[in-house]
Amino acid sequence: MSGSTLTRFAFHAGATAMYWGTIWYDFHHIDLGPAIGWDAYGGKLRFLTFIDLCIQALFYALCTGYDLSVLFRVNPKQRLVLKNAKDHMFTVMVFPIGAFVVLMFWAIYAVDRELIFPQFLDDVFPAWANHVMHTVILPVNLIEMALDYHAHPKSRWSGLKNLVIFSFAYQVWVLWVYYKTSSWVYPIFNALNGWQKVAFLQGATVGIIVLYFVGELLQQKVFNAKKGVKEAQPASPRRAPPKGIPKKHA
Repeated sequence: MSGSTLTRFAFHAGATAMYWGTIWYDFHHIDLGPAIGWDAYGGKLRFLTFIDLCIQALFYALCTGYDLSVLFRVNPKQRLVLKNAKDHMFTVMVFPIGAFVVLMFWAIYAVDRELIFPQFLDDVFPAWANHVMHTVILPVNLIEMALDYHAHPKSRWSGLKNLVIFSFAYQVWVLWVYYKTSSWVYPIFNALNGWQKVAFLQGATVGIIVLYFVGELLQQKVFNAKKGVKEAQPASPRRAPPKGIPKKHA
């Protein structure tokens, strides 16, 4: 049982508890009213933020399960299935979508918070929950990169295809919610005309694709850095045999 495995297990278990605890708290204690809360059409699953929170929670629960399989020496073939699943999930969904949510939220917030997180939400939405959903996700995923190597799909097209499908599926969901309710999921859409909405949605898809490549680049740099440190470590000196024991001759 290695210390690195225990470190990863503690980190993954902590992240799992944080994300699932936030989901539980949100469901039971954060009431946004009938227009945008759980009673609204689609509930809070209309928000990419909440969908992403669920993705993060599922991923870190999967990582915790994998760590336990290592600690308890589960069949290597079964462990490999979990390893491949979590690698694919992290590279294709967890990192690019999580980074997109954090960067897009705070970029719009910096321009005009009313376009993304109106001030009235401060009265019902705890600051800590806001940061778990919109801030903490990115540094947690960067730490995950440093702790464990996640292999990207051998075919870039395979990974990008799944990510683009998710992006367009969410855009269709946003349009469908508007069709059913005559209300946009995010206030920013009220400030955009038709062509600007199209440009915004397609720009978001491009942005999330760019973040896929950023994740691939960062993961490789972390892997190369750790490999370089390992190779730079001096080899352990060979211990001389005790006195009285002759050295072996070739």
